[in-house]
Amino acid sequence: MLRVLYSLGKGIYAIVRGDDRVNTCRLKVAKEDLKGIIIPIPSVEDQREIVKYLEQKCAELDNVLEKTRASIEEYKKLKQAVITQAVTKGIRGDREMKDSQSMWFGQIPDDWNMRKIKYIFKIQKDIAGEEGHTVLSITQKGIKPKDLSKNEGQLAENYSNYQLVHIGDFAMNHMDLLTGWVDISKYEGVTSPDYRVFGLIDKDNYCSQYYLYLMQMCYTNRIFYGLGQGVSGLGRWRL
Repeated sequence: MLRVLYSLGKGIYAIVRGDDRVNTCRLKVAKEDLKGIIIPIPSVEDQREIVKYLEQKCAELDNVLEKTRASIEEYKKLKQAVITQAVTKGIRGDREMKDSQSMWFGQIPDDWNMRKIKYIFKIQKDIAGEEGHTVLSITQKGIKPKDLSKNEGQLAENYSNYQLVHIGDFAMNHMDLLTGWVDISKYEGVTSPDYRVFGLIDKDNYCSQYYLYLMQMCYTNRIFYGLGQGVSGLGRWRL
């Protein structure tokens, strides 16, 4: 029925704001068109049985959907707990522990060390200086090529001022510690000059995937958020 009414609609479909969200919809069905739609008419007994059947089945499906949503959230929490335990406590079972001297990491294995990030990573900022590179977005689903033809999200007039990102580079949106993210790029391209692009100083003695899990845990567990500053309510709580 929805598609039947939709196909009969006339008027302005949608007016959008600059951020592409629908602001108003004026596609409507005229009274005479609505009165002229032909619909099936079962017997009243069949109508009542159909309603009874659908009320029962829809209630069952709604219950499954609610349980599924709850299960998804629980599995997300479980996944994060597993990651947090592994990257801060290790995976070798019971072992001697020591104080990390960090309020966020607490006890760590006795044979682990604590070092400042600046001794492990180097920030790099190489401006492209030319157009034609793949534009990369840092999303919570990872670093993704941006489809400029869709005119979605923030667009720049000139991408030559964007910074280069190479395959294997870390890139972080440190400007919004609530929805920002960090990932290792699988693409060659450019990203916003306001983001952080960095890499391991010693790739032979440090595992990039381990530090990716660690940094993503710092986002999810609000460790980076606790170090932020700016205007949180306006999405500018930055590191």
